[in-house]
Amino acid sequence: GYNVGIASGTTRQLRLYRHLGFIPFGPLVGTAEAPYQPMYITGAEVAHWSAAMVPGGQFLSGPVEVLSSVRDAFARPSHAHRGAAFAATYRAVQEQLCTLTGATHATLLLGSGTLANDVIGAQLQQIDGSGVVVSNGEFGERLADHAARLGLPHTLVQAPWGAPLDFDAVNAAMRTTRAQWLWAVHSETSTGVLNDLDQLRALARRHRARLALDTVSSVGAVPLHLDGVCMASAVSGKALAAYPGVAIVLHDDVPLAARRTVPRYLDLALAWRHEGVPFTQSSNLLDALHASLVGHDWPSRFLQRQRDARQLRHALEAGGLRPLADSAIGSPGVLTLPMPHEISSADVGEHLHRSGWQVGFQSTYLRQRNWLQLCLFGEYTAAALDALPRALLDAIGHCAHPAVSAPRVAASGSAD
Repeated sequence: GYNVGIASGTTRQLRLYRHLGFIPFGPLVGTAEAPYQPMYITGAEVAHWSAAMVPGGQFLSGPVEVLSSVRDAFARPSHAHRGAAFAATYRAVQEQLCTLTGATHATLLLGSGTLANDVIGAQLQQIDGSGVVVSNGEFGERLADHAARLGLPHTLVQAPWGAPLDFDAVNAAMRTTRAQWLWAVHSETSTGVLNDLDQLRALARRHRARLALDTVSSVGAVPLHLDGVCMASAVSGKALAAYPGVAIVLHDDVPLAARRTVPRYLDLALAWRHEGVPFTQSSNLLDALHASLVGHDWPSRFLQRQRDARQLRHALEAGGLRPLADSAIGSPGVLTLPMPHEISSADVGEHLHRSGWQVGFQSTYLRQRNWLQLCLFGEYTAAALDALPRALLDAIGHCAHPAVSAPRVAASGSAD
């Protein structure tokens, strides 16, 4: 975030400093025995340093790098989840989430996005009639698994991973089954596909069905308005750029009371009756989420992420790496990259990790398909974003020819 750096450069290394882009100014300082040259360097110059000179960055789907204000908020002493301070912060977070997403209500639970989806599934369980689950990736398949484990009568409509949803097939399934609900993933984290919310919403309205969404990877990543969405899941630890651990259910109405047996922790109506705090919650996690929500200018962040995603996609494609999702349907938050068949994505990911870069490669679905994943959910520097494609291409080259790859030497960070 800085635009200029100042250094006192030892006169013994002025050639090195000039090579790095430092510009001298003013007279020497120090002593006759230890003279130093005042110098400065611009952020634009640093952004063009080689990948080996950038200290790396975190481009994971989670956990993500957070603002210092979020770390500070998390580190504050804990306070009781039944107390007035917790209740005030809880209400503030609810309001911020509803403003950000256009949802009417937001209920927070201690857990992950998986918990939020289970809670949504338990609400769908209270609706008479069957539904349709749609999938074009790992997390769509997980919604089908949620539905199966909860015993929800449903029809699964699948599309190839990385392809858009087949809305004609979804429409036909809803018509023939007289579906009462439709459950889909908005931003499919596994592939980087951003499914068309307007079409999902139109289908639900056409069939007078309730629309439920997994928006775990879209809340905080893209502008979103949940008008016409019955329920949506989100989580604190992805594009909302806080720590994982707060499960979020965004809903448009008062939750349905349980008419069928529902585990206490999955009962959204129970949480609603207790003003969102039926059980123990963490003030540290809530404070961190609040700090992130107030610490970002979200409209500006959305625009910047779109610009960053275009820049990253262009640089990757220029280097011969094409993201799985086409730009027309791709999320700015996730770029999934199929690796050349002769190169292991795990090897590339491990090489990057040793060089200070954290990217997605460890999930089972990524390893099985030899995919690598770059996510723009958390905080990163412009220099890291600029250097990431070069670092990735260098890692691929190393893994393709490990015996002949030149050793990488990191530049000294000392300015004496």
